[in-house]
Amino acid sequence: MNVLDYNSREDVYDFNCGGFALMNFEWYVPVAYRNADCFSEQMVERCANETLEEMPELSRVRHYSDVPDEYDVIGFRVGYYSDDWIDDLHYILRRDGAWYHKMGSAQICEFEEDPDGEWCNGRYNSKIVWFAKNYSGEMLDKVA
Repeated sequence: MNVLDYNSREDVYDFNCGGFALMNFEWYVPVAYRNADCFSEQMVERCANETLEEMPELSRVRHYSDVPDEYDVIGFRVGYYSDDWIDDLHYILRRDGAWYHKMGSAQICEFEEDPDGEWCNGRYNSKIVWFAKNYSGEMLDKVA
C-alpha cells in the first residue's frame, strides 16, 4: 500500500507525526518530552529510549543509510530555540526509499527536505535519532 493512501483510510485528525511514523495511528508524544521544561540532548535521549521501550519492533541505528531500503526507518528530533525553550518534536518515516511526514493533524505528505538537514524550514534542529523497524543489522545500544 502506498503511504499516502493512509490519508483516505485513517482519520488524520486522530494521530500526529509520531503515530504516523510508528504506524500506531495515535497521538504519540513520549512522556519524557511532555515532562521536559527545557531542551537538552539528554531529553532527546530519554525520548528515544522511551520510544524503544514502547515499540519493541524498533532498533536504534547509527544512520538511515546503514539500513537497506526495504526496511522502514524513522527519524526523531526536537525543535528548540537558542534559549533552550522547546518548540515541538517531529518524526519522519522512510518507506521503500522515499521519505514521508505528517505535521500535527494535517495530511501525510512526502518529506522533500534533506533528512540530514534541519527539518521543516529549520523548525526541528536537535540531533537526529534514527530507528529501524524489524531490522536485525548493526544496531546501537540504548544510551543512558
